Amino acid sequence: MTFVRRAVRAGTASMAALALLFPLALPAAAGPVVTPAKPPPVYHSPVGFIDVPYDHMFFKEIDFMGHEGISTGYPDFSFRPGAIVNRDSAAAFFYRYFTAPGDYTAPAVSRFTDVPVGHQFFTEIHWLAENDITTGYPDGTYRPHQPVDRDAIAAFFFRAIGVGTATYRPPAQSPFADIPLNHMFYREIAWLYQSGIGTGWMLGDGTRVFRPMTELPREASAAFFYRSYLAWGQLR
Repeated sequence: MTFVRRAVRAGTASMAALALLFPLALPAAAGPVVTPAKPPPVYHSPVGFIDVPYDHMFFKEIDFMGHEGISTGYPDFSFRPGAIVNRDSAAAFFYRYFTAPGDYTAPAVSRFTDVPVGHQFFTEIHWLAENDITTGYPDGTYRPHQPVDRDAIAAFFFRAIGVGTATYRPPAQSPFADIPLNHMFYREIAWLYQSGIGTGWMLGDGTRVFRPMTELPREASAAFFYRSYLAWGQLR
């Protein structure tokens, strides 16, 4: 495999250190259980997306995306924080977050019937597939223009980070009222929560929900990548 999980490349924490940061059997807790591996990044000046003012709820997270080259925004210098992330864009975000230029060579033939060789994100989508972050669909498609739901992005992060996930045991009690223990992605969503990456919403009655079928906006994806950096401390 051409891609090695970035958490174990030179210059990042060792497997043993990461195990200390993320115990394999995390308790069911009122909040995420994670020790930050990296301090928040500090930049000398903002990227300057025209639609992301300083007081935006996710300003620092979106600024992180721009500075680190995970998202370049749009030609009109906007980020469009409320726009929904499609599966092709999600592949691009993960590829740019985990892969340095020149680290990966795309195949000559597509493995997906709806992702031709000339597709804008052909390389990124095939990197995602070859590293077992996505398998696509049983009919041989990737469905690049389909919106990404929150449960699917949890699965992507779980598979992409890799370290400790193979032996991770989710809590016996779900941290979310709308995620039962038999949910298809219960393990991945519980891990996302306990990593401090996806915290969901707290309702007025004191229950916490994840809203797994909600489509993921770009601002929320920025928050997930930013928190992943803080929790796991790797970027390429």
